[in-house]
Amino acid sequence: MVFHLGELYVAGKRSALLNGGDGLVEQYFYLGQPLLRRPKQSGSGVATLHYGKLDASLTAYVRGRDLDVEPNYGASSGLYWDTGYVNLGINLNYRVRGNLTAYAILRNALDRHYEEVYGYPSPYLNFVTGLKWSLARAR
Repeated sequence: MVFHLGELYVAGKRSALLNGGDGLVEQYFYLGQPLLRRPKQSGSGVATLHYGKLDASLTAYVRGRDLDVEPNYGASSGLYWDTGYVNLGINLNYRVRGNLTAYAILRNALDRHYEEVYGYPSPYLNFVTGLKWSLARAR
């Protein structure tokens, strides 16, 4: 099926004739299709505890499945459903003295395999620790 879109006039002269037809360009997307990397369900939460010099927090992130493209070839290789995931983290901060704080962070506490973006796996259970020194006044 070929259809006539119209004519383009510049300075009173016809300079181009725009014709088109279906099937000329591959269409990877369709009307009403879910948006890429936009799950229907997602949520997050943080619970924090302050006790003396210790601050502890539990973080949670939940994400439902979402539609994504193949990472190497894009939409021409097809669209894929990426599974949802749950991610928990634990953060501890201990004020040693004045402006010096020791911290420890446990990421992906459930040690789950998941991909935030299709084809790029996230790290498994990992641990970060260190010291922070602040220029602000101590509490």
